Amino acid sequence: HGKSVDIWALGVLLYEMLVGSAPFKYSSTQELYRKVLQAPIHFPSHVSALARDLLQKTFNRQPEGRIGANGMHEIKEHPFFHGLDWEALARREIEPPVKPLSLDTDNTMANFDPRFTKVQARDSVCLPKDILSAQDNALFASFGWTAPDAADV
Repeated sequence: HGKSVDIWALGVLLYEMLVGSAPFKYSSTQELYRKVLQAPIHFPSHVSALARDLLQKTFNRQPEGRIGANGMHEIKEHPFFHGLDWEALARREIEPPVKPLSLDTDNTMANFDPRFTKVQARDSVCLPKDILSAQDNALFASFGWTAPDAADV
C-alpha cells in the first residue's frame, strides 16, 4: 500500500484520540466497508474547527486529493499543528504532556485505569475460518513493522 493508506490510518488515530471512539460505528465488516466508502463522518461539538479540517482532509476518499498526497509537508504545515517544532520533535527535545509512571516498580499495570485492569481476562475465540491459510499468510511475508521511509515523516 502507499502513503495514502497511512494518512487515512493517521486520521483514524487522531479521531480516536480526540473523540474517544472510532469514526465509524458498525456491526459487520460489510457495514464498515460501506461507511468508509460513503458515510459522512460526524464530529462532536468539542472537536475544534482546525481538528475537523485536518481530519476531513485525512478522510478524503480520493487518495490523490488526501492531505499528504503531495508530501508530508502538507500535514506538517496544516494550521492544526501551528507552533509545533517538528525538528525538535524529531530530536526528542519536546517534553511530553503526559509521562507514564516508571516501569521500575512491581506494578507494571500502574499506567492503566483500574476499571480495565480489574476485569477478568478472557482468551479470544479463534475460529478456524479466521485463521489464514499458508497461501494467504504468504501474501504478507514481505510486510514489515516500519515503512522504509518512515524516518522521513
